[in-house]
Amino acid sequence: MICGEKSSVDIVYDDVADIAHGKGDVHIKVKVIRLWKVSAFLNPSEFNSIEMVLMDGKRATLLLGSNHISSW
Repeated sequence: MICGEKSSVDIVYDDVADIAHGKGDVHIKVKVIRLWKVSAFLNPSEFNSIEMVLMDGKRATLLLGSNHISSW
């Protein structure tokens, strides 16, 4: 597909509020509000995870940690 070309199939996005742990495939369209690295407990100079706050079109927000990302 060429960039900017519309697909013949419209993608239906799930709302952030409807996402449940263990749900199969989800399609979300969000804006990253805040993103930060979390340092390792025993070595503060190293980072062991990334956490973020996401917001969808209905202004629902979600705090997402690295332990959630691996399950998606």
